[in-house]
Amino acid sequence: MTDPRPRAPATAPSRAPGIELAGRIGPDEADALERCVCARVAAGEPGPLACDVAGVEEPDIGTVDALARMALAARRLGRHVELLRARPDLRELLELAGLGDLAAGVGPKRNAPTNTGGDHTPDDRR
Repeated sequence: MTDPRPRAPATAPSRAPGIELAGRIGPDEADALERCVCARVAAGEPGPLACDVAGVEEPDIGTVDALARMALAARRLGRHVELLRARPDLRELLELAGLGDLAAGVGPKRNAPTNTGGDHTPDDRR
């Protein structure tokens, strides 16, 4: 006779992201993102505040501003934001703004371009 009670899976399922962002994200959405962070912290959600940003379209400096303000709100509450599945264009903007640590560990980073113009040194004056 089989046991009708549900059993836990052999491996734990991956944690679903707490916040999922899609479409264009800019400064106008920053206040809503800050409120969302505050609500998640107040609800006692453990660990870093996961935010899936795979659906963010056409990221620009406004997107970086909104994400930075969200991260700052979390930091002020003693937590941190972890951006999941950031596309290379968003990751590049975050790096440029000095916020690359928000998207740390979310996939391979692009390597910096190498100098293919010959063996030049800073002292070369041509």
